[in-house]
Amino acid sequence: EAFERTSSQPHPHEFPRAVVAGEIPSNDRIRAACERHLHDLDREDLYFDEEEWTAYSELVSQLEIVGGHELTGQIIQLLPWQSWVVGSMLCWRRREDAGRRYRAGFVEVSRGAGKTTLMATMMLHVARYNKSADCIMLANTIQQARQAYRAASDFARITWGDHKDKENGEDALWETTERELRCRESGGRIRTYAAKNSSLDGLAGLAYLVDESSEQTTDWMAKIFSALPKLRDAFMVSISTPGPLSLGRDSPYYRRRQTAVEALKPENWDELDTFAALFGLDDEDDILDEDRWIVAQPSLGHVIPVSSYRRMLREYQAQGKLGDWERFQLCRFSTKNLTWIDSRLWEENQADVPEFPPKHTKVYASIDFSKSFDVSSLAYGWWNGDKFQVRWRHWVIRREKDEIQRDYQRHLEHWETLEHVEVCDHSVQYERIRMALQELKRSCDLQKVGYDALGGMKLNVQDWEQELKMEPFPQTIVSMGPSTYLLESFIRNRNLEMQACPVTNYALSCVQIEENVNGDRRVSKARSSGIVDPIVSLVMVMGILIKMNAERPGAYGDSTDLAF
Repeated sequence: EAFERTSSQPHPHEFPRAVVAGEIPSNDRIRAACERHLHDLDREDLYFDEEEWTAYSELVSQLEIVGGHELTGQIIQLLPWQSWVVGSMLCWRRREDAGRRYRAGFVEVSRGAGKTTLMATMMLHVARYNKSADCIMLANTIQQARQAYRAASDFARITWGDHKDKENGEDALWETTERELRCRESGGRIRTYAAKNSSLDGLAGLAYLVDESSEQTTDWMAKIFSALPKLRDAFMVSISTPGPLSLGRDSPYYRRRQTAVEALKPENWDELDTFAALFGLDDEDDILDEDRWIVAQPSLGHVIPVSSYRRMLREYQAQGKLGDWERFQLCRFSTKNLTWIDSRLWEENQADVPEFPPKHTKVYASIDFSKSFDVSSLAYGWWNGDKFQVRWRHWVIRREKDEIQRDYQRHLEHWETLEHVEVCDHSVQYERIRMALQELKRSCDLQKVGYDALGGMKLNVQDWEQELKMEPFPQTIVSMGPSTYLLESFIRNRNLEMQACPVTNYALSCVQIEENVNGDRRVSKARSSGIVDPIVSLVMVMGILIKMNAERPGAYGDSTDLAF
């Protein structure tokens, strides 16, 4: 279907057509999104609102670039990818009721692409184009949220006048304050908030902009999704770079983002009302391959010279921060800052593991007891052919609200939905742990349970030892060294089949490795407020295997042959 430009701005159909034709390099996700766009052009139940696109493009064509950029003073010229993103969110409509086709949009793109400025222009349009529209800008901090707000305020003052101007203020189109922009023509307004569950109660906005949403530590976006059905045309756009390693790929953002990933599958194109523009390197792309940089940074070669990207790369290399280069500039979740096992290699050893093995299977276990407000973790495993299968149980202590931002507490909302996690209030529930060990003993041939020395805790486990075959396991670097190496060997050689456990995956991102002059290695959480208990419990299981000469299938010797 042909289209005619109504302004100097590129039409939203241009980018997807160029990507599908191979004229613009793209990653697999962007290509799928562009194929979906062209598919929608043939759908009889949808239409593209050219009238609204014309209104938006005419508004943008009045705006001057601000903020000290080298192009400051020039009229904004959208790039094709920018027109596609905004046009898709604003202009796709359902024929049955003229409502928006997309209620939610997830956009990931590298730093410096102009995403915050782009979203500011979109919010200005929505507030002006829709009578009494309430447009809400959100981020994890008020400072972050105000970046887009300040861009919108500057555009409004420079283009349509300052209402505080004594001579011409009455003619200004917008009233601008520190917290609110109001369009005198439409009554629409733009407001900004730091995103907290308490501050989002009762909102009924027409448009929500969520900036750097991958940084969220709790799922406050749930409040937005629950508010969207209140208005036929209400929508939300999340725009971000990938999340940090400390939050992991099990963060609230990545769980929400999964809907966008699913929406790119052809079988879901018609069913899901989520837009996805996930720029970034594909998994197999090399971060040093300049030809692939553009798939993560679509503004490269236009407003961003390739030479500036080369300089940034050298700076990241000099600082030893290639993980940040990968995340911020190439828009791909990075594990390069891990000091131990790459999360992708870890995931290759994950599988669907049953809760218990067959009745008479030999099982080896270890428990890392919580000493204060850490996590108590039980790891246990058994041989199934040439694979050692591993499961976990965790007991997590809920902390006071003012401590939630510090460590693993931000994940409790998700963790407490998991069957193998028990959230305890105020203190360690040792009797619950003992009951779990008793259940394990009843369900299999439990060989031995290693446990740490408790570091002075007042817990008498002597009456546990005979009943549950428990044995102290000192967590010194010397005693942990052989078991650490055995675990690393199992992972490299794909000898493990581990339960896919979000708690353990999070703990992996907190691991540091301590090493002594003799080359002994131990898992540690030095300089981290996170947890490593689930990993420690698995390392201890490796030690139990060594102690019982069971580190190979069928190799069962006398437990007195080896000592820690």
